[in-house]
Amino acid sequence: MSADSRIPSLAPLQHSHDANALEAELKQLVVFLFETHLRDAERELNVYGVPHLGSLSLIERHVKREGMALIRTEEPAMRYLYKAWRARNPKRGLHFLRMYLQLLWPNGWIVEQLWQDKSKPYPTALSSASSIGRVDPSATHYLTSRIRVSIDDEGEMGMSIPMVAPALRAVIAAKYVLQLSLLKRFENEIGQFNGAMAQQFYRAEGEAVLPSSH
Repeated sequence: MSADSRIPSLAPLQHSHDANALEAELKQLVVFLFETHLRDAERELNVYGVPHLGSLSLIERHVKREGMALIRTEEPAMRYLYKAWRARNPKRGLHFLRMYLQLLWPNGWIVEQLWQDKSKPYPTALSSASSIGRVDPSATHYLTSRIRVSIDDEGEMGMSIPMVAPALRAVIAAKYVLQLSLLKRFENEIGQFNGAMAQQFYRAEGEAVLPSSH
C-alpha cells in the first residue's frame, strides 16, 4: 500500500457516548479485536480494485491468477509490471514484451522479429534484420510473425525460462510465434573454447536442444 495512504481509524466509535461502564468496556473490546484480528484483512480488501497498491502477497496472488510469472523480481518491479499489465493495450504489441523482459533480466535480452529468405521455403531460412546485412532487407526477405527472444544474462542458467515462457507468449498477440533461446559463454580449463557462444532453445512444448558451441 502507498506509504501516504491514510488508515481509517475507529475514532468515531471511540468518541461515541457510553451509557455505562459495561458499554465502554464492550466498545474498547470491539476496537481491540478489530485492530488485532481484522485490520490487516480490511486493508487488503480496501485495495482489491487496485491490487498493485496492496501487499506483496496480494500482488503475487493476482499475478498468478492472470497467468503471469515473475522470477528474481524485486517488489517495486512487480508492482509496476502488474499495473502495466492491467492497463495494457489490447493490441498487445512488442512494447510490453520488452518491458517484461527488462524487469526479469535487466539489459540481458534481445528481441528480434525474423525475416524469411524469399528464395527458400518458409520457415527454413529465418534471419534477423541485423544479420541480413542490407539497408532494406525486404529486397530479399519478407517479415514474418516469428519473434526470437534471446536471454543473455550471466545469472540465468536456463531454469527460469520455462517458468516464464507461457507468460511471455501471453503478452503478445496470438499471431506471433515466440522462440526463446538462452545465450551462454563457456570457458574450459585450457581455454580451448574461450569466448565461445552456445545456444539452448526452448520450444513451446517445453523441449530443449542441447547446447552446441560455435
